[in-house]
Amino acid sequence: MADLNQLGYGLATCIPDADDYGRPIPATVEVYPHPAIVRLLHLDVRLKYKVAKSKAFWPDNTLAERRERLRNNFRRLRTGLATKMRTIPEHCVPDDTYLRSRRSLKRFEDALDALVCAWVGACYLDRRAQCFGDQDAAIWVPAVPNRVEVA
Repeated sequence: MADLNQLGYGLATCIPDADDYGRPIPATVEVYPHPAIVRLLHLDVRLKYKVAKSKAFWPDNTLAERRERLRNNFRRLRTGLATKMRTIPEHCVPDDTYLRSRRSLKRFEDALDALVCAWVGACYLDRRAQCFGDQDAAIWVPAVPNRVEVA
């Protein structure tokens, strides 16, 4: 954060900084993918896509079944992101060769998390993001449609 501050990217909090045109000043936007995904996919609970937690998510399933469930949820997340971003690579969802190990699936989880964070950052810049926090720190999520946005 210190390095980002030196480059002029302060932490975006719930007290917005705007330029002369009312646009948010570029800043460091803290994002937790889970709340953003809940908003993106209109879920009541978090999406089960974390590779390290697959056994806890589906304890009665075989390893192969858990990996397939992860792939299905990666696909669901990719499809949701595709409604918000122009191009989401198909290779964000693993093919069968990657279903061999949990470790090989982690890169897909990380790539999807990065895309979620980029999308929320774009929402922030478009003033379509909502913060949860205060003047010292905030977590940003996409604003609920038809709701007054805070940016």
